[in-house]
Amino acid sequence: MSCEPLDARAPIGFRTPPHDIDAEQALLGAILIRNEAYECVAKFLRGEHFYEPVHGRIYDHMATLISEGRVVDHVLMAAVFNDDPTFAEIGGGRDYLARISRAAETLLNAEDYGRHILGLAVRRGMIKVCEQATNQAYDLSEGVALNGHLFDLRQHIETLEREQDPLNGNALVMLDQCRLDTEAFWQIDDVLPRCSQAMIYGHNSGGKTYLAASLSIGFASGQWFRHQAEAGAVLYCAFERPQDAEDRLAALRDELNTGPLPIGLMKLGGRKLDDQTAALILSAARTLSKKYSLPVRAIMIDTTSNALGGVKEDDEGYGRLKAIGERMHAETGAMVIWVHHEGKTEGRGPRGSLQLADTCTVWWRVEEREDGSRVVHVEKANRGPTWQALFAFNLVPFTAGTDTKGKPIDLCKVEMVSVENALASPVRKRYDTNGTGKNANRPGDKLGKNQKLLLSCLWRLYKRHPDGVERDILRSKFLVELNEERMGEGKESMKPDTAAGLFRRVLGNLIDAGLAVEDNDRFHPVEDADRC
Repeated sequence: MSCEPLDARAPIGFRTPPHDIDAEQALLGAILIRNEAYECVAKFLRGEHFYEPVHGRIYDHMATLISEGRVVDHVLMAAVFNDDPTFAEIGGGRDYLARISRAAETLLNAEDYGRHILGLAVRRGMIKVCEQATNQAYDLSEGVALNGHLFDLRQHIETLEREQDPLNGNALVMLDQCRLDTEAFWQIDDVLPRCSQAMIYGHNSGGKTYLAASLSIGFASGQWFRHQAEAGAVLYCAFERPQDAEDRLAALRDELNTGPLPIGLMKLGGRKLDDQTAALILSAARTLSKKYSLPVRAIMIDTTSNALGGVKEDDEGYGRLKAIGERMHAETGAMVIWVHHEGKTEGRGPRGSLQLADTCTVWWRVEEREDGSRVVHVEKANRGPTWQALFAFNLVPFTAGTDTKGKPIDLCKVEMVSVENALASPVRKRYDTNGTGKNANRPGDKLGKNQKLLLSCLWRLYKRHPDGVERDILRSKFLVELNEERMGEGKESMKPDTAAGLFRRVLGNLIDAGLAVEDNDRFHPVEDADRC
């Protein structure tokens, strides 16, 4: 049985916003009859989704009472709403609530009605957003920022998408329903996993930007050396020395004789990666995809520190880049690859705050060896090898052309070399290597405080676990002692994510220094190395 709607009938020819009063009444009645019906819609439906405001108030009040463990029925609710003036013309709140109880649908239909009500609310939101965007589009006043309007429009649309499916479907999946993700995993076979964001970092002049240019050619051509790549367009965003980026891409195109490839270069020197620049990048990505009828596979950001535009390399600065990276991936489906610098202390990991780095699923660290080769270590990956040397390359110089004075223009290209041979050459040391005195070359003298603490923990645990110390045990011991030291210095304990990242980097530093080795995910100190 249906009840009269509370809203007045609209004039003939007038388009009323999408709504269904009968459905709203039926759902509210179902909850009044059987409170279990609320559990069917609680995960996605809110009072603001109801077209009739008083229905939203009834729903929210019922939700509050049910969450407190109260049993809700039309008698209890009538005590709240009976004197509400909204119901005066139809006999008062008690009569109205009794009538919608009689209009109730079964518990089995409750979720369907809730989804229907939510869908109508999203449609009304779409109308409101489009009307606002239309009015803004007609406003040609001087100084009106078009990019700002477009950004606002995208933000509103994203909000509506989250409203429509707040949990991206069913967030709760039972173990017997779990399925292995069998979608093609590698974007570059056996080298680079499919992911939303990745980071390539290393020291200055370490070859990371040449590597990024080489990867761009690989994505665009569908082949990176002997590895098959998921072909598509690439947008290279050069925030640092954009003319150098253009020189490299042009020289590689001609040297490798690739012909035209779906690569776009954005010369963004002097700009910072804020919301306005992000809107320009997204617009360029759409243009690139449309021009070549290909999806954009990668957006290269070269380099991260320049993209900050002078902002501090702290949680706030990198947190902003993190949000922009997530947005760029969400809107294009492309992997966002950040070219970054390594910290100035050996083995410290990416420079600055880890807000952005921790969001990246893949970390590649480019390490230069004494023979000039570069070894790329996988320090983080969601699948495949981690904490090992992935591949090695040399920067091979070639003459790209001549300048206006007839002088040669020499640039470099990436050429793969044997990982084993590259690892046989010592690491090129850049910091803390010029000590003096008889103990200047002891490995322990080159370690920082955290490295010494971890090595000390490893030696003590190794006495009790001579077969090797498990990673989790070592990490737990290290983090406990680290936080005890911090508290003794009057500092706060590290956040779990930050502490876990620190442990990974410090452990990698000990392994690189030859002070610890790994065997089947167990670790032990090197017997003949100096203890710290």
